[in-house]
Amino acid sequence: MILLSYSGQTKELNNIIQFANRNKIILISIVSKKDSILYKASDIKILIPQVKESEGIIPTSSTTTQLAIGDALAIAAMKYKKF
Repeated sequence: MILLSYSGQTKELNNIIQFANRNKIILISIVSKKDSILYKASDIKILIPQVKESEGIIPTSSTTTQLAIGDALAIAAMKYKKF
């Protein structure tokens, strides 16, 4: 399961992390904070840089970064599977 979260600290992540652990689901995260609950709980951790968002609150830079990493992972998986 891949989870994208800029902070990795939102409340709703607790239930998802518990579900993944209970069902032995590998957890992959893309986050910007090493000290977050999501980063610490993940099996595979992708750390993105902390960036300045538009107007200070609109997630534009972080979502673009996460999208680019997601695209790169999808292409790598396709090539690996010879799809």
